Amino acid sequence: MTENADLSNIQLSLDLGDLDPLLERIAGGESLLRVCRDFRMSFKGFLRLADDDPAFAARLEQARERGMDVLRERREEIDGDVLKTLSWIVRRRLGASAG
Repeated sequence: MTENADLSNIQLSLDLGDLDPLLERIAGGESLLRVCRDFRMSFKGFLRLADDDPAFAARLEQARERGMDVLRERREEIDGDVLKTLSWIVRRRLGASAG
C-alpha cells in the first residue's frame, strides 16, 4: 500500500436510486447536512455527485425546493400560533387590569 495514494481518483459504484430516501427527507424539510450525517455520507461527496450528474442535480434541486416549501408552511403555522398566543395573553392582561 502506498502511503501517499491519491484517494480522490477512486470512483465508487453507486446507484443514484439508492439516494431516494435521502432526497425524500430533504423534500420533507430536513437539512442536507443532517441527512448526509444520518446516512454517513460526506456532504462534499454528495454535492460532488450532483456536480457530476445533471439529472441527479435536478432531482436534488427539486427536493430542496419542496423542502423549502414545507419549511415556509411550518413557519406560517408557528407564526399563526404565536399571534394567537400573544393575543390571548394581551386579552387576559387587559381583562385582569380592568377588574
